[in-house]
Amino acid sequence: MKAKKIIKIDENKCNGCGECITTCNKGGLKIIDGIAKLVKESLCGSFIDCIGDCPTGALTIKNKRLSASNTLAPNAGCYLSGRYDANDWLT
Repeated sequence: MKAKKIIKIDENKCNGCGECITTCNKGGLKIIDGIAKLVKESLCGSFIDCIGDCPTGALTIKNKRLSASNTLAPNAGCYLSGRYDANDWLT
């Protein structure tokens, strides 16, 4: 099974400073009730730059297992039928 890297937030260490929010260019983190929260896991991923900006060390990387439904491409199951040559334009 595949795994995806996501942020794990230690709420006991988070002081709500918001440094992670300014670094996260995906919009997956928000400050809620004075604590950083991962509000949308699907936006958390490849860069994870926010970890280095946390002054209290509240952020770590967690590997989350993906189920088969999470690993399929959005258009999985869409197939072309017929015969096509390399020079054919498909519309």
